Amino acid sequence: MTNNCITNLLKLICLLQNNSIINSCKKNCTKPYLGSISNTLYNTRPINIYNKNGSLFTTNYNGSNISLFRIKEIKNNCAILTPLINNEGTLEATTNNININTNCICAIRCLNDVYINNL
Repeated sequence: MTNNCITNLLKLICLLQNNSIINSCKKNCTKPYLGSISNTLYNTRPINIYNKNGSLFTTNYNGSNISLFRIKEIKNNCAILTPLINNEGTLEATTNNININTNCICAIRCLNDVYINNL
């Protein structure tokens, strides 16, 4: 069974990140731009992912559990995610990517858009 709602949302966020445009004023996961209406440049909409059992999805990176991700690409029902780490108050992309089946995702929580330097 395909989880079209989750897959479509992930595709939209990925497209927004790839285009990084600012042109509207909605306040949720599906707003058609990254960031608020300002001159600030954003290139990432960080997300948390929740499994079918309702638990927060995490991955291990250098001994730490990471639960914040950037969508890199969506291929069919596979999401390629980049774990994000907090380095002294600034989010940074790790050099790793993980693949997750979108059918295993129950919910997505979008955080405020940010600019990540090391993409």
